[in-house]
Amino acid sequence: MLDFLSLKGLIRDDEARMLGSEMQRVFSIVKLNPIAKEDLEYLKKIFSKDVDEITIEEAEKVAEIGKKWWYEDGSEIAYKTFLAGLVIRGYHISKMVKEGKKPWLEPPFRIKES
Repeated sequence: MLDFLSLKGLIRDDEARMLGSEMQRVFSIVKLNPIAKEDLEYLKKIFSKDVDEITIEEAEKVAEIGKKWWYEDGSEIAYKTFLAGLVIRGYHISKMVKEGKKPWLEPPFRIKES
């Protein structure tokens, strides 16, 4: 569904930035257990960047970490992490569509199999 919204160009800059700020706040209070220290450090590093500096690949890795964490723990923060990665990926795809590109036909856009 997020890919569809992205291809329609419906994920805006301010929405993606708000999500990045919220994730920074959330990760400042997360404890290490049930998430690995390396994963938490990676998430903090990614969300300390401006949303325009986060690559599609980094957003996909954020989603992967969030999904794994969510499956293992079932926490709301893990679910937010998963969605944040997908929304930021979608934001970049929306930008590409608005620039007249067809990201579904060119790298780095790809749909990962779960």
